[in-house]
Amino acid sequence: MKKSTLFSIIMAICTMMLLTACGSSSSSGKEKDGSSGMFLGNVTTGSNTAESYALGAGIANIVQKEHPNIQLTVQTSGGGTENFSRVAAGDAHFGVLYSPNIEAAKAGEGNEADKVNEMKGIFAWDYAAYSLIVKADSGIKKVEDLKGKSIAVGAPGSTGSVFIWPSVLPEFGITEKNSKWKYLSQSAAATALADGSVDAITVGTKGKISSVEELALSHDLLWLDLGGKNRDSALDKGYGMYAVEGDHNVYGDAQVNDKPVPTVGMSAVFAVREDVDEDVVYKITKSVFENLETFHKSHSSAKEVTVESTLNPEFMVLDLHPGAEKYFKEIGAIK
Repeated sequence: MKKSTLFSIIMAICTMMLLTACGSSSSSGKEKDGSSGMFLGNVTTGSNTAESYALGAGIANIVQKEHPNIQLTVQTSGGGTENFSRVAAGDAHFGVLYSPNIEAAKAGEGNEADKVNEMKGIFAWDYAAYSLIVKADSGIKKVEDLKGKSIAVGAPGSTGSVFIWPSVLPEFGITEKNSKWKYLSQSAAATALADGSVDAITVGTKGKISSVEELALSHDLLWLDLGGKNRDSALDKGYGMYAVEGDHNVYGDAQVNDKPVPTVGMSAVFAVREDVDEDVVYKITKSVFENLETFHKSHSSAKEVTVESTLNPEFMVLDLHPGAEKYFKEIGAIK
């Protein structure tokens, strides 16, 4: 065999070995473009009118300005239960998850309960004061008056329709057997209350919802009291809920309540799969907390996100991701 031919063969083999080595160098969860060092991630949130979607968009915008090589795509979803499923399946790197879904999974509830340990926290906050709303002139004054009435309990698969209202309403004597439960998105529910298709709607947020704000332009609204022993019983039996009082001034004069409304609340966790690169999560965490003033403008409820809320064990119901933990240690918030 000629030397030139032998040399060509050896060079070809070396080239193939080099390409193979480069092709296998990426690690699970990093989703990096090997040529540019880009991280391409997705964030599962809620409907495009939901608070969680606005917050997800706020995070993505801040991070991309700080780190152009980290690009986060915000996805719409049916809510917390769908978000949990997407993160569990690896279909999303990040997601807005809610304490009832997380605590239920920790208790072994659901087909994806074994995946909860693969999810870690970046930050957490006091997300929702759940509201049960009726027209002020409907004659409905208390929860028990909803027997035989039609109630929009949330979108199919949402945390409210799966975990909150099935735990709360029966403690007040309202069940699917003695009332009519409808599974509608927030915007569809507001429209249905306006035209009389339902008698009551449910909302899970501490801030304004655009569809309810629009409804309040033409109707006076009453938030029903969900306090007392019935609430205590619901909290004991349910997952990831705690006692809160809803703001009676969110929608101005159209909200006829004259004092805070006892109800149930839940926390939210901006969660990430544990296999996402530590440096990526560190940069995301740092970007958000060093630009909190900007982030707080993304939605009226974004102001609830603080270092203190994140480190509150009632709200942060997942272990911190090492990347987030690194940042909080760096600023002296944890040891």
